[in-house]
Amino acid sequence: MKKSLFAIFVVVVLALGALVMPTFAHESRDLGDIIIVFGWWSEPAIVDEPNGPELFVYARNADGSRGDRIEGGEFMVEARFGDQTTTRELRPAFRDPGHYIAEIFPTMTGDYEFHVTGTINGIEVDEVFTSADGSFSSIEPATDLQFPVETTTLAELLERIAALEARIAELEAQLAAAGS
Repeated sequence: MKKSLFAIFVVVVLALGALVMPTFAHESRDLGDIIIVFGWWSEPAIVDEPNGPELFVYARNADGSRGDRIEGGEFMVEARFGDQTTTRELRPAFRDPGHYIAEIFPTMTGDYEFHVTGTINGIEVDEVFTSADGSFSSIEPATDLQFPVETTTLAELLERIAALEARIAELEAQLAAAGS
């Protein structure tokens, strides 16, 4: 009986721990007096779904562990996909001190890179994070989770349209040559 109660206790503690861990699929960096944790605010990260980067800032305890979250930071994030970039402000999350968010609507599957800059309590932050290293999710196709019917992504539709436009231009050129 005691073993069963202990097993139930362990399961409950682990389940509660999973609920309060907002940074499960995120990357943590120790920057001296602070620890920052970065990732997508919605994982798994899915193409054509609203998402964005999030940053948690913690005081660093003397033993190196995470302390309380710190508010009052000012941060920017540059998102990069291939040769495309966009810059957003990481602004404080509503009623969640030490949590900073931005919105991005990822339109391509694959790896994204983020360059976070800013200051908090006089500490400079200048860090690069990439989903390619597996610390947080790369953008995945929606078909991995779609049910009951898989749909085509916007990027796939645009690719098909471009191929059709090229074929139409080719046929028009052939018609023009035949008519001459």
